[in-house]
Amino acid sequence: MANGQHEFGGVLWPQFLTERFSAGLIRAIWERAETVQSVDAMEQSLQTIGSSLKAAFQEFTTWNVFTNIRANSTLAYEEGALFPLVTPTDTTDGYPFSGPTAATSKLPSYLGANYLVFTPDSSLPGG
Repeated sequence: MANGQHEFGGVLWPQFLTERFSAGLIRAIWERAETVQSVDAMEQSLQTIGSSLKAAFQEFTTWNVFTNIRANSTLAYEEGALFPLVTPTDTTDGYPFSGPTAATSKLPSYLGANYLVFTPDSSLPGG
């Protein structure tokens, strides 16, 4: 079922891998995927260039913050200004923050991410 999120991410992940590493990485992943599961193909291909799926995915989720009005082509996507902003999963103003308590319906799918907005505590200076 199309909801726009997975479809959008399905384009951005290879775009990120190409801009951050190289277009050759996409080819390496596809070639490895002939003999191993796709996640293993990504992990193995990233390891050959000194990275990992975990590290690349963490950087990918950061790049996704720097889109639209927050775009910065020196930090993230070259054409990030053309991309929509990520949709926050939740907002919090409770500090100290001890971690999200997202409802089960808001948990990200495998290789998905939640984005949280932190609002300043109005009782503190600058809040």
